[in-house]
Amino acid sequence: MRIGNKLKIRLSGFLCLSFFLLFAFKSLASVDSQAQPPFVEDRWEQIFSKDGIDVYSQKVPDSNILAFKATGTLNAPIEQIMEVLRRVEIAKEWMPDIEVKYMVKEFSDLDGITYSVNKLPWPFSGRELLLRNELRLDRQKKYLIVDIFSVEDASFPVAKGNVRAFMHMGQTCMRPVGKERTEILFVFYLDPEGYIPSWLANMKQKELPYDFLRSLEEKAATTHFQLRPAFQNYLDQLNAILEN
Repeated sequence: MRIGNKLKIRLSGFLCLSFFLLFAFKSLASVDSQAQPPFVEDRWEQIFSKDGIDVYSQKVPDSNILAFKATGTLNAPIEQIMEVLRRVEIAKEWMPDIEVKYMVKEFSDLDGITYSVNKLPWPFSGRELLLRNELRLDRQKKYLIVDIFSVEDASFPVAKGNVRAFMHMGQTCMRPVGKERTEILFVFYLDPEGYIPSWLANMKQKELPYDFLRSLEEKAATTHFQLRPAFQNYLDQLNAILEN
């Protein structure tokens, strides 16, 4: 992964820690309903294509911050991608420049909230995120979909010197392509808040989807974690759908 300067590395780490934080399920039943995203599917504009990953952006109404989408196929099995994303304790091994990341509330293996901080270079304050993550099986689209969004918790006020960023909406869609590859589609609309100019945030974020997916691929291609039963349950259901 090649990144041009220190600010870009910092911003890359900020997005990485915020987006694929962990997998969570509301229940062991499949859920197909969801909130409508703040963008229109046929209005994505392609920014670039590199190494099989296509990156797009879209203007969000009433905002200067762009939404981004990336699609591609990673050379890593879906089981390892799921476990790498879920294991908060190994985040620093592959997510660039994370200052702090830990589980705030773990309702079960399948449901939790994480807190994370990424320090940005002067003159920008550190950005922190408090995120809920929920994974569902979309039977119609034939994907496992992770819905990610910011939450409020009075017991976790913004730390002194930091700015609380806001994830308006994020989705990570995935399905296996054979045993060793995984098709990925992810979209996010994340506002860093504070005093980072929107033009700068947009400029730096445009390559972050590619950088993140490549980092995830490199890590998941080397791990051999046992897939937890709850994840296996959903994956078995998805595989059955894909076979029909």
